[in-house]
Amino acid sequence: MSSSDSTHSGVYVPPFNQRERIPQEAIDDLVRQIAEQFHPERIILFGSYAYGTPRPDSDVDLL
Repeated sequence: MSSSDSTHSGVYVPPFNQRERIPQEAIDDLVRQIAEQFHPERIILFGSYAYGTPRPDSDVDLL
C-alpha cells in the first residue's frame, strides 16, 4: 500500500477502479475514529450512502 492509498487516519482507500460498495462496518469505524480524535458535537452522513443508493464509485460524505 502506497501513501496515496490511505488517509492520515490509516484508513485504506483503494483506487476508484478497484472499489466496491464500502461496508457499513468501515463507515462505522471511520466515524468512531473521528469521534475519538476530534470530539465533534455530531457527525452527519449525507449523500448516496445516507440515502442507501451508493454506487461503486461513491464516496462517503460526512459533515
